[in-house]
Amino acid sequence: VEEVRRFYGAADLVVQPSLITPAGDRDGLPNVIVEAMACRRPVVASRVAAIPEAVEDGVTGYLVPPNDPMALAQALKRALGERDRWAVMGERAWQRARERFRLERNVAVLRGWLREKSAS
Repeated sequence: VEEVRRFYGAADLVVQPSLITPAGDRDGLPNVIVEAMACRRPVVASRVAAIPEAVEDGVTGYLVPPNDPMALAQALKRALGERDRWAVMGERAWQRARERFRLERNVAVLRGWLREKSAS
C-alpha cells in the first residue's frame, strides 16, 4: 500500500485511457482509477462502462470518448491549462472514492443484494 501511495504521490495527474475493442470488450472500472482517486489525484479517463461513476468530468478529473486519441489529447491540453484546479479536483476525487468505493459500503451493498436474492 505504501509503495502504491508513493508512486501516485510522484504523479500530479493520472491518465487511464480505455478502449472498446471491435468485439465489444471493455474495462469495467480499472483499479488504477480508484487507487489514484484514493491518493487525491485527478484522473483523465475514457467514458466507458463504470468509469463515469468514479470520474466526474471537470469535478474529479476529465472524461473523454473511448477510442478517440484526439479527444484524449484535447483533454490533456485542457487539464494542463487548469493545473490550479488539480488540488481541489484531487480532494473531490478522494471524497468520491471514500463515499463510493469503501470496503464496508460495498460489503453492505453485496449483503443486501444477496439477502434480496435468497429471499426470492
